[in-house]
Amino acid sequence: MKIVYILFFHCLFFVLCAGENLIKNGDFNLYPNTAGAEYSPISAPDRSRFELFTEDLSWNKCGMLKILSYTISEQNEKTASASVLIGSDGKDAGFPCKPDTAYRYSLQVRGTAGRVFVKGVEWRKDNTSLWSFAECKKSRMDFPIGAEWSTIRGVFKTGPEAVRAALNVSIWWSSRYEEKAPYILKEGDYLLFDNVKIEEVQSILPVDAAERLPVETVKSAELVLVQSGQKVSAAESSWENVPPVRDFLVFSGEAGKKKPAEVSFQAKSDGENLYLLCKCEDPEGVTSDPAVDLWRNDVVELFFRDPSGAEDFIQIAVGACGRIYTDSSRKRAVPGVTAKVRVDGNRWQAFLTIPVKIVYPEGLPSNGSRLGFNVALKRTKAGEYLSWNKVKTLRTVSQYGVLVVGGYGEGISRAAYEKKVAEAAAEEREKKFAAFRESKTAVGVLSVTSDYSIPMSAGLIDPVKEIRLKVAVNEIRALPIAVANLDSKATEFRVTLEAGDQNVFNGSYGLKNYPAEKIVTRVAVRTRDGAGCTGELFDPLPRINEASTLLVPAGECGVVWFDFHTDGVKPGIYSGVLRVTPLNKKGSFPEKGGGHHSRNYQGTRLEIPVSVEIQNIELDSKSSVPSQFFAGGVEENENLFAAGLELGAAGYSVSPWFLRFPLQEDGTFLPEAPSALERIKALHKLADKYEIPFRFLICYSVYNTFLKLYRLKDDSDKALKLWPEWIRALKKFMDINQIQPDQFVAELFDEPADFQKVIRVVSAAHEAWPELRIMLTLDSRQGKTGGNYEYRMRASVMRQMEDAVDTWVLHRNYYFTDPEHLKFYKEIQAKGKKVGHYTCEVNPSSQLHGNYRLSAWFSECHKLDLTELYQLVQGVGYNGGVDFASATGGNLLLVAGYGGNVIPTIRSMAFRQGVMDVKYLAKLREIGKDSPEAQAFLETAAKRVAVDSIHDQTMPDRVREEAAALILKLQAQKEK
Repeated sequence: MKIVYILFFHCLFFVLCAGENLIKNGDFNLYPNTAGAEYSPISAPDRSRFELFTEDLSWNKCGMLKILSYTISEQNEKTASASVLIGSDGKDAGFPCKPDTAYRYSLQVRGTAGRVFVKGVEWRKDNTSLWSFAECKKSRMDFPIGAEWSTIRGVFKTGPEAVRAALNVSIWWSSRYEEKAPYILKEGDYLLFDNVKIEEVQSILPVDAAERLPVETVKSAELVLVQSGQKVSAAESSWENVPPVRDFLVFSGEAGKKKPAEVSFQAKSDGENLYLLCKCEDPEGVTSDPAVDLWRNDVVELFFRDPSGAEDFIQIAVGACGRIYTDSSRKRAVPGVTAKVRVDGNRWQAFLTIPVKIVYPEGLPSNGSRLGFNVALKRTKAGEYLSWNKVKTLRTVSQYGVLVVGGYGEGISRAAYEKKVAEAAAEEREKKFAAFRESKTAVGVLSVTSDYSIPMSAGLIDPVKEIRLKVAVNEIRALPIAVANLDSKATEFRVTLEAGDQNVFNGSYGLKNYPAEKIVTRVAVRTRDGAGCTGELFDPLPRINEASTLLVPAGECGVVWFDFHTDGVKPGIYSGVLRVTPLNKKGSFPEKGGGHHSRNYQGTRLEIPVSVEIQNIELDSKSSVPSQFFAGGVEENENLFAAGLELGAAGYSVSPWFLRFPLQEDGTFLPEAPSALERIKALHKLADKYEIPFRFLICYSVYNTFLKLYRLKDDSDKALKLWPEWIRALKKFMDINQIQPDQFVAELFDEPADFQKVIRVVSAAHEAWPELRIMLTLDSRQGKTGGNYEYRMRASVMRQMEDAVDTWVLHRNYYFTDPEHLKFYKEIQAKGKKVGHYTCEVNPSSQLHGNYRLSAWFSECHKLDLTELYQLVQGVGYNGGVDFASATGGNLLLVAGYGGNVIPTIRSMAFRQGVMDVKYLAKLREIGKDSPEAQAFLETAAKRVAVDSIHDQTMPDRVREEAAALILKLQAQKEK
């Protein structure tokens, strides 16, 4: 079973476990590393390939489908395909399944293949051979994929005779349908997929959820202690009393292809230094060449986890050439490491001396302490990497083994020690489950980027007994909680946050002395995840009803969402009680004596203390990285305007459709557009009211809208003549109405493909009005080379419009990895031009972490001027007419019609959290401009989140909390 940990900083945490994952190697961590029997390729091996893939930088392991070549028919039609069946026990195709049963799947995907096709397949009683599968009815789905990871989900249902089932994942293209397809598969195109999960859809939690969560045994090794001053060397005699550890696993490369190596390590310490002896006997030979880069040699790597339990690490690598490399997650110096390397034929060893203070600043922990640790070894000639522990990446510290300070104890073997530790963990978990079973209700704290797909199983472990938050002034912090119903019937809960103590009832809302109006309670609404409704998820977040009730199905969870607004609230600790009361179960409030109002509640209500500490950190009330949304109609709804500000909005849009200047007989335009002026004035009035600079965006695609407004043919003589006249009319319109050029930007093209046309149109507009701030929005899709299928604009083409274009808004993929592009951005930003990034997510189940929360972090990492997102609200009517009639799509906010009520979504909350996160970095930048420590932290902070640990959903919280601690430290120093 795969166990997913969800960490919420400063809160006790819990684990959400939905139904049992039927795919044991869904994260590609099991060994041997050939992905195993659960993945059966079913496309032609000479035309496609399925293989294990290891990503650069993060070393994340995943599956890959790759196109090798086309199949060409007699009619000269080209077809490209690659396909794999997921689910097997190593003997028969597929996994054992139940007939007429729904199974839910989810997986993360990315790549260059354009779209991925997914369907359920089944084998029936009469035949279970691999090729006898049948498609599950109505299960076929296809999803767009891009260069970044996104999560796709769906459901398939088996038929009445099904005995085994699997998930079929494929990429496919045919030239027969080339005109209809928005992409083309080329040789070398690929799909990466990871974190595959297939589970039976269950509505009732098994009686004993604890039995479904086995405690994994953690690998261990002895850190043998010696007296200070005792000499430790690489000599065999120094290590006679230290048993070598040999149980290494293949981390990358194909196990079994090459002869295995004999690898071991041993560890000692005298309190001042750590001593590690690592040995390797490799039948494929040793690569040891001082003349080449260290990483082209054989290398042994040591990884030490931060002793505090944080996800930080120190890495020390030694090559067979003798050179040393060090690194750490916080980029702190790792001085003083020495290594003695010896190579003898097919054998080599490294003896390392590491100062204890470098790894453990407070000194070596006491005897019996368990210190997170891993060893990896690169076999260059074998094309293989080994790891002592089964890890997702070499920097996934939560999966490291441990060094046991002082050893296991007299007469205790490694196996006995590891069994004892696992049994103690199981016993501790059993204690926590006792109250859980009795109450049949539990509460856990979610992250804003948890998996909110439905059903959200009630298999919560480590239910919280207390909730603590630490926040800053001028922040909005979310507290999403899951209310788990372990009963066999649906339960109606009343969920309230009340100012008071446990067992003391006064019914007052919120936290003691905290302004009640600054705490908003919402409830997550179940909705479809697409037009076909292949799955369900929680997404809309309306305010909870007046009775604060929540209906939770048997065996599932409901979600209640608290928002704490801290603007204007004084620093301090504010406390209260979260009360979760089941209403359709037994419960009473009898008098306990001493008066009518002296009562005790009797029933299964949960009472959980909650404290919110507002630290003495005052963030800027405005976003440090402005958000610019593709959104119209905001001027008609003040609630929308205000809701966008919470997401960091610094400007809203006005459609060019309202700029229909009357065309006169002489070929000029009358600079009159009353509808546009009305909207611009409304936006100006709202900006003044909310005390933000007045800015707006004219979009989408001004030039293409211009052609449609006047029914002009693209590139016709008339269009070429009228376009600069229209730009001059726009200038006159703005001048007449006293709108300055720096108060708006005009998006002339939105995701264009014909770059020569873009150059012509932009140049003409710039010549007609040199002060016009022109914006281009560029996509990163790649199809045919040239023509209308190429959306990637090279830096050399951008340079042709360098003077004319003021703002470049670029899709997050492609444009921020090419050195020529990066050089161009730096040059134009130095001249006052702006560069931003955008994403265009239209799938409601799009990954919350990578696609929403990391948006602001990405801007911070690349020092961008703005963050854009498609889109803020639905473009049809802007009054909520379609928001609940269709899937939520790409719009972050929903409108409920009556009174213009604005409803956020969980996706908007994830985006907002990123905006709040980076405000801490802006504050540290302000207060720490003279601090070398702060500058060193800021140099790598955003990169740690948006690049180095992009898959780690806890990293934004950790970096934000580190920034907060550093802010408080610097403030304290200045007060002295």
